[in-house]
Amino acid sequence: MGDYIGYIKKEIDRNENLKVLRLIFFGGEPLIRLDVIRSISQFVKPYCEERNIKYDGGIVSNGYLFTPDVSIELKKLGIKGAQITLDGFETTYNKFRNPPPNAFKTVLQNIEESAIPIQIRLHALPSNEEEICQLASYLIGIPSIKRHKIKIHRVLDNPYPSVSLFNDNEWLEFKEQACAINERLKTTMTYGDMLKPNYNPCRFCFSRNVALAPDGYIYRCDYNLGIKEKAVGTLKDGINADGDENKAYVSTLIIDECRKCPILPVCHGGICRHEVLLGISSCDYMKNRFKQNLRFHIEIEQKRKRRIQHGSLLPPKI
Repeated sequence: MGDYIGYIKKEIDRNENLKVLRLIFFGGEPLIRLDVIRSISQFVKPYCEERNIKYDGGIVSNGYLFTPDVSIELKKLGIKGAQITLDGFETTYNKFRNPPPNAFKTVLQNIEESAIPIQIRLHALPSNEEEICQLASYLIGIPSIKRHKIKIHRVLDNPYPSVSLFNDNEWLEFKEQACAINERLKTTMTYGDMLKPNYNPCRFCFSRNVALAPDGYIYRCDYNLGIKEKAVGTLKDGINADGDENKAYVSTLIIDECRKCPILPVCHGGICRHEVLLGISSCDYMKNRFKQNLRFHIEIEQKRKRRIQHGSLLPPKI
């Protein structure tokens, strides 16, 4: 525990221009070790306040232990938002996760009674695409869930070896279907999804953004956790800025082919550095994805302006 707090303190102290510190607790299931979240937050929150630094905590959870009382405590600890993932309705949810009895109902109730905002992430696969759309519509219709964000997410790393994933074209086709269901869902899946120019599109390309692992190593990407040859440093010694793995992520070099691309400011040569380094980032997909999002964005804005012109209500908040 002391190593984590020591590393975070050192990073705060060495960055005089730090304005915001964001910590995201994830696992596994991080709420199994609520004591760790509590200890780190009880140091970080007041330490940041003393230095006029905004502390913005977050958590990624399966939602089962995310009871109303826990959400209240997390809010007091500076955790301002949570992400909870669902794979479908109860039968599908149980099939993928093999959870305790009534886990699906428990998670939904915890979401409804949460003291902090939640992003409900719905995992979409070719085998559950219709059900995920139905689940999205169902959740949008629950009054107590309207204050939370609902987003359908493409599964890229397969935790289910026997289940196939969307290829690029299939995912774009699925987005067309999903975005036709509900204006709110369409807005959530479009805004912030590769619309604005990015200096570094991948969050791990920024020199201060890292993943701190239980093994005491520091990684540039959470996909690499546990692969020690991919580590860029240790909690004790800090980041090895001159290491090849670290340079591969924080590099701002752009290949000539990308320099000639008209959407360069948007993807900066690849939205996910992990995929770029593996050579699986598709330029055609990025371009088609950008065009699709841009079309959705224009449609949403046109409808919004028509509502304003006719004195109607604005679209629901996302």
